[in-house]
Amino acid sequence: MGFNYVNNTDANVDVIVDSVTQAVVGLRNRKTGDETYFPRVIEVTESRALNKYDNGATLDCTTSGLTLTAPAGLVNFGCAIINNTTTIAFSGGVTGNGATTNIELTAAVGAIVPTSTANAYKVVG
Repeated sequence: MGFNYVNNTDANVDVIVDSVTQAVVGLRNRKTGDETYFPRVIEVTESRALNKYDNGATLDCTTSGLTLTAPAGLVNFGCAIINNTTTIAFSGGVTGNGATTNIELTAAVGAIVPTSTANAYKVVG
């Protein structure tokens, strides 16, 4: 995810802006360099592949029966998934809970959690 830092001359804080969506995503303390990111909720209305911009976000699946595909190459990826029955699919050698079979989330809240193994995820919910 690319970020731009917008200099705020009235304070010792810069605004962090997503370079793609131009949304304000956090603040950076100019003196310490510490960064604080705001929680993000992304509405998902149709089946799609997960991408780097979903990392750390809460995906609000507003339509039942969606499929989210976890592709190869997402590093240290994790997200929360809320609402409705959602299927997590795996492609390109990616595994979920040690297997390549799809996982159906039926709980109100689920998550994809990164592991120390490349292209391997734990899915809960």
